[in-house]
Amino acid sequence: MDISFPTSPTDGLTKSVSMMQSQFNQHQLWCVGFAKRLTALAEWLEHNKLADAAVYAEVNRLRYQLSSQQVMVAVVAEFSRGKSELINALFFAHYGRRILPAGAGRTTMCPAEMAWNPMLPVSIRLLPIETRKEAGSIAHWRVRPDAWITFTLNPEEPAEMAQTLHKVSEVQRVSVEEATRLGFWLPDGPNGERHLDNPVPDRLGQVEVPVWRHACINIPHPLLQQGLVILDTPGLNAVGVEPDLTMALLGQAQATLFILGADTGVTKSDLDLWREHLSHAAAAHIPRYAILNKIDTLWDDLKSPAEVTAELEKQCIDTAQLLSINRQSVVAISAQKGLVAKIQHDPELLARSGLLDLEAILGGHLVRERQSIIQQNCLSGMTRLQTSAARALERRFRDTTEQKNHIQSTVGKSAQTLEAMLASMAVEKAQVGRAGKEFGRLEEICLAGVNQALSYISTPSLKARMHAMSKAFSDRLLKIGLRQSYEETFDALQSDLHHCEAEMARLHSELLLTIKNINTLHGFAIALMSAPKLGGFADKLTNIRLSYLHHLEFTHSWRLLSHDYSERLVQTLCMQIRVIFESAHADIDTWTHSTVQVLETELMERKRSLAKRMAAVSGVQTSSADTDAQIAVLDAQLEAIRAQGRRLVALSKEMGSDLNAHAQQNLGV
Repeated sequence: MDISFPTSPTDGLTKSVSMMQSQFNQHQLWCVGFAKRLTALAEWLEHNKLADAAVYAEVNRLRYQLSSQQVMVAVVAEFSRGKSELINALFFAHYGRRILPAGAGRTTMCPAEMAWNPMLPVSIRLLPIETRKEAGSIAHWRVRPDAWITFTLNPEEPAEMAQTLHKVSEVQRVSVEEATRLGFWLPDGPNGERHLDNPVPDRLGQVEVPVWRHACINIPHPLLQQGLVILDTPGLNAVGVEPDLTMALLGQAQATLFILGADTGVTKSDLDLWREHLSHAAAAHIPRYAILNKIDTLWDDLKSPAEVTAELEKQCIDTAQLLSINRQSVVAISAQKGLVAKIQHDPELLARSGLLDLEAILGGHLVRERQSIIQQNCLSGMTRLQTSAARALERRFRDTTEQKNHIQSTVGKSAQTLEAMLASMAVEKAQVGRAGKEFGRLEEICLAGVNQALSYISTPSLKARMHAMSKAFSDRLLKIGLRQSYEETFDALQSDLHHCEAEMARLHSELLLTIKNINTLHGFAIALMSAPKLGGFADKLTNIRLSYLHHLEFTHSWRLLSHDYSERLVQTLCMQIRVIFESAHADIDTWTHSTVQVLETELMERKRSLAKRMAAVSGVQTSSADTDAQIAVLDAQLEAIRAQGRRLVALSKEMGSDLNAHAQQNLGV
């Protein structure tokens, strides 16, 4: 769907491109260029009959990587710090007005994700709060589209769109009993005292709760179209916060913006929120930026600009020290003034608001993060494609050379000698047949070893681990020893990954020794791929463990006493762990498929080469055909293979990688 943005005079800085968008655009150009080179390589492989099912699958996977990688930015703050206003200023100023509700008090009542999916209508999808009465995390409800209420959005009508998006602020009043069922009311203490975190009932005994549980906004902003996802998180320390939000979604963010008030600095509630939900991000290497918002409250006509700047710098330094982050990670802005400046075409006010500084820092980090992910995945995939093509060319070169040598060796030979050569080839054919049986046994060893390795990370094994931890969460009334059980589960999961990797390394060594013997005895040139490394998955598992650990502290025991909360927490945790283990399983499956395919291809090509040589000798034996003509044809084929090798080297360099020097030597290039 092609949807244009408003272009009226009230669009603010519509025609000026922000620093962040400019950096994303540059990255997008890199992706487009890489995709073109990928297409050229795929077409070249197909034209030269170097593409098979595995190659097509790899090309499609790389194309998906280029188009689907997302970068999430989480915006976190206590109430009334200006989260929604900052999002308006960064992403929606071109509409000439506020799009998300912003103002005094709590304006966002449910978590909101902003992204772009061209397969869905421009809309806001809302999950009713009543779904909290049923078991199931947000992830569970994502695959239930019938449970969501959808409202279409019209980007051509900003006022109408803003009114629709105001639904994220909707609340309703319910009885204390209903609030308890929804998870927004905690039980009274042993002496009947009300829990301090519970909302205050009105004169009718009712309390305020959100109408919606979660919001997904699908809108075609240029940055969102390039893979950026914005997560607006309301009240992480409030009663009823979702485990999905505090653990799963925040853990997926590539950067976190923690919004503070420049006039108040870091308050106690700010510090509690930081320590509880964002402190683990440092161990997981997730960049965190402290955004001192509302710096316009410090602008004072009775002070000199130098005095205002010094006061603001002191606030930034104090903030960095309190949060234990670098001074460079603290950015002072006025989201409201930045929004006004963009709408009113006021570059001086825009510069003073600090918004451009934030865009430059944030854009640079996000582009680097996204490009790093894509480059790592795509370049490793390109290496696999190029290595596969190089091996195929090596086989062609070797087989054609052998055929030429055999034809040359028949020149001037007697019929008796030719018969002896055919007899020798018949012996070789029998050896190849025996080698085929060895290949069959080798495949059996490979599959058996892989199955043994996968048993450590199999679904039944993982379910057993998760069931034990889930039981610990549900059985312990006072949650005593829960942290120990949690740590033991993660230790066991790490051990499972370690044993799986060790088994794959052992299998690789066994296969390597056997293949070396086959190469020596039967003249093959089989090269085995390196064994899969699972260290990256172990690191992700560690990050998940750290992100959940603080939820098991004593201060959270009141939340863990809630069966619904504990159940959703465990569901969210299990889902993330399952994704890691399934990804590790997929990597091993890919390695196994590639290894078996290499064995089968080598055997098939050897049989085909032998058949050609036998046919050449038989042709000399039964006719007086000119062998010089046959040799000339083979020389032309060899030169064509060398040219293909040179082109493959050139394509490799264009793709940003280098073809293995050994492969170049074997191809004579």
